Amino acid sequence: FWLKSSWLSPGISVVLRVEAETGTMQVSSFALLNSIAVLVFMSLQLANGQPPPEDGGMMGGGNGGAGAPSSTSSHAAAMLGNVGYTTVAGTDATSGRELPVGTNIYGPFEAGFGERQDELIKALGCSDPSQGYVDGGIDTSTAEQVVAHGCGITLPRLEGSTYIGLLEDCGGHTNDYHFHERMTCLYSATGSHSAKIGQMLDEKPLYGKWEDAASEKLPLLDACGGHYGLTPESDVEVYHYHVQAQAPFTVGCFGPNDDGTLVTVQQCRSFYTGCDGELVTLNLAEGQRSYDQWCPCYDGAGSNTGESIVQLVVFGGTEGRAPSTLASNSSSTAAASTSASNSSSTNSPAALSAAWHSQLSVGLLVALALPAVAS
Repeated sequence: FWLKSSWLSPGISVVLRVEAETGTMQVSSFALLNSIAVLVFMSLQLANGQPPPEDGGMMGGGNGGAGAPSSTSSHAAAMLGNVGYTTVAGTDATSGRELPVGTNIYGPFEAGFGERQDELIKALGCSDPSQGYVDGGIDTSTAEQVVAHGCGITLPRLEGSTYIGLLEDCGGHTNDYHFHERMTCLYSATGSHSAKIGQMLDEKPLYGKWEDAASEKLPLLDACGGHYGLTPESDVEVYHYHVQAQAPFTVGCFGPNDDGTLVTVQQCRSFYTGCDGELVTLNLAEGQRSYDQWCPCYDGAGSNTGESIVQLVVFGGTEGRAPSTLASNSSSTAAASTSASNSSSTNSPAALSAAWHSQLSVGLLVALALPAVAS
């Protein structure tokens, strides 16, 4: 099983793995020191009367953090933080990064890109990083295209042998590497049903994207990203997830429904407080797009707005997903910006998270002064 501390930031998590099969425990020095750091700055915050900001990581409940809304449904996956972990190893083809078993799988969203990410945005080729700022609650693929359009650059792209994008070629990023998308380096695009590559926090398996790779047949998935079918490990039909090329990429929620039925887009939206219909307008190269921030429930057209829902193919909808309908009403952007500005305060989850992060350096200094006791 897995224990996770993700108070450091949405992109930093410390994982302790207990190998039940062998009865052994593996803890890296880095993880141990960071865990000590977490405890130190937890103590500092509690002394100041501030609770730790919520974050995802445990199955169900859809915990928020960094401004993300929290949901109470057991079917809701974490808005930020891990929703599963890999069960196979791989190597990113362009970076050469080795990706071990147990690498975290995150949901579709980022916490946003602002002034603190200026250097990262510049590294993408953006001369004015402020043009690449993106609010939280936008899926990584869409957020990347917002950055690209704002900065007048192409993302992702290859420069020589260097892959440049918000994510690496295999679909993950950051020094504390975690996946959001693709995971193509973990399975082969040959043969029949894709291999198992991960385990989600509801204990259901995640497979590569193919139902039958030889015929390039994709599975028909519900709004959670799962369906019933045979798998390489099962000779009876079981509910399991597949990687998807478009958001939510892995799981939109934890399925199936309590009665065992597949989850519709409408049912998925009912699991999340973030699916509130308060839309923003995103500027992309192909035009403007309406988007419901922090809502991981996408319809057959790839839209998460909840408006004129196009049913998924498994429920009799139109084959395939097309880009979301473009919206020309730019007033929703201004309304969303005004709403976001009015709702900010020193007591907001984002402000509390920032206060915690400001004391991270203190905790790290204390932790690094202690001897490493595990390898």
